[in-house]
Amino acid sequence: MSEPKYVVPEGMLKAVQDKIRQEITQGPSNSQDYFVTIIEAALRWQSENPPVPTDAQLDALMEEFVEQCTETCSNRYIPVEWIRRMYLVPEPEEPESVDAVKDLMFGIPYTGNNTASEQAHNFAILEAYRRGKAGK
Repeated sequence: MSEPKYVVPEGMLKAVQDKIRQEITQGPSNSQDYFVTIIEAALRWQSENPPVPTDAQLDALMEEFVEQCTETCSNRYIPVEWIRRMYLVPEPEEPESVDAVKDLMFGIPYTGNNTASEQAHNFAILEAYRRGKAGK
């Protein structure tokens, strides 16, 4: 299984970059203070701009947890699961029929055995397939 990929929101990245510039100008007292200050800038941005799940994301979370536990359990764990997922790059959905585009792809998609360029190529093929289906 490959390492999960994360999306860093533009606003968070800007807040961190601004703080780094400020710290470079002022000069941090020590390296631990420097890293704490940078992480605080990211967390401050996060607390001021909390990502709110879309209705579809919330429905998916609720559906997943309602099947596994009681209402009390899902009320407790849905927010925790949202926090875990909120910056993960969404996994591309595999088309219903990979056979429709299999001849255009390298190897077997989603096995993790492809090179980065092959994975990028396969992702582009699947995205084009999805866009074509959505346009019909």
